[in-house]
Amino acid sequence: MSIEHVILGLLQKPLSGYDIKQHFDRMISHFWAAEQSQIYRTLKKLEQKGLLKSKVEPSERGPDRKVYSLTPAGRKSLQEWLRNEPIFGDERYAFVAQLCFMGELEDLGQTLSFVRQLKEMQEETLAELQGCDAAFRECEPDYPDDLPHREYHFALTLDMGIALAKAKIRWCNQVIKRVEARLERETE
Repeated sequence: MSIEHVILGLLQKPLSGYDIKQHFDRMISHFWAAEQSQIYRTLKKLEQKGLLKSKVEPSERGPDRKVYSLTPAGRKSLQEWLRNEPIFGDERYAFVAQLCFMGELEDLGQTLSFVRQLKEMQEETLAELQGCDAAFRECEPDYPDDLPHREYHFALTLDMGIALAKAKIRWCNQVIKRVEARLERETE
C-alpha cells in the first residue's frame, strides 16, 4: 500500500497539505503515519500524474494556501485500489527490532524497563483511541452501525486500532511476566 492511495482517500473534499497532515495525525495515525514533507512530495507527484488538481485560496490566517482536490482520474484510481484484494504491507515495528537485539546489552533489567515503558505507551494509545470512540458515540446516536458509509468505515478502522492496542498490551504483560520469571531464576 502506498501513501498515494491514502491521500486520495482523504481527499473526499478539497484540503491543503496542512489539512491532510491533520487528518493523518487525528484520524488515521492508529494505522498510518506520514511526515509533512512526505505528504507534500506525494501531493506534487499525484498532481503531476493528473490524479489531483490544486488551486491557491486565501487563508483566514496567514498567507494563501494551496488546496488539492481529486480529479476524475484520481477518483477512478482510488476506486480501483479499493476494489483490489486486501493488501498487506511490509509492516515495521521499530520497538520489536529493538527488543530483538536487546540481548546485546545482557541486561534483563533494561529489557523489563523497556517493555514496561512500551506497555505504558500502548495504554496511552488505547486511551486516546477509546476517547475518540467515546466522543463519536456521544455525538452520533447511531454510532457506528447506522452511520453514513464513509464514517462507518472509519469507525471500523478505529475498532481495529483499539483491538491492536489491547493485543499489544496483552503481549507486553506476557513478556513482563516471562522476563520477571527469568530474572528471578537467574538471581536464585
